Amino acid sequence: MTTCALSRLPLWRPALLALAMALLGASQATAVCVGDCDGDGRVSIANLQACVNRGSGLPAPSCPAADQNNDGTVDPNEVDRCVQGFLDASTCPMVFTPAPTNTVGLTPGALSGSFGYRAELREQPRVTAAVITTCAAGAVLGAILLLALPSSVFEAIVPWLILGTCLLVGAQPRISRWLVGSSR
Repeated sequence: MTTCALSRLPLWRPALLALAMALLGASQATAVCVGDCDGDGRVSIANLQACVNRGSGLPAPSCPAADQNNDGTVDPNEVDRCVQGFLDASTCPMVFTPAPTNTVGLTPGALSGSFGYRAELREQPRVTAAVITTCAAGAVLGAILLLALPSSVFEAIVPWLILGTCLLVGAQPRISRWLVGSSR
C-alpha cells in the first residue's frame, strides 16, 4: 500500500498548508452598486426605472443588483438605495456578491495530481469511487445552496468551512490510523 508524502509530516504542517491554500486560492467577493442592473459600475436612469418598477410590482427587466437581501423582491428600502446610487455615485450603496470560484484554475492541478497518483487510485477503486461521488455531491449541493440562500449566509459560513477543512487536514493522519485499526 502506498502512502501519501503529507501523512509523514507533523500534524501542523498539512493544516497550515491547507489554510494557506484556502486563503491564497479564495476568490474575492465583488462589490456591486445597488441598482446597477447592467454591471457598468453606475446606476443609470434605465437601471433606476427598473428598480422602481420592480419595487412597485410592475413589469421590469431582471435586476439582481437591486435585491440586496436576495429575497426575490425589491422592497422600498432597496428602491431608496437605488435612488441614492443614481443621485450621487460617490455614495452608491454597495452590496457584496460572491465571485465565481477559481475552479477553472484548480482543475488542471487536480487532473495532473490524479494522473500522477493513477497507480494508487487503481489499487483502491471503491475508495476512489466513494471520494469522487462525495466530491460531486458536495459540489452540486454547495452550488444549489449558494444560489438559493442569501449572500449573508454564505459570508457567515465560509470561515467555518475553511476552519473545518483545516482541522480535517490536520487530523487526517489520526483518522487514517483509526480507520485502519478499526478495519482489522
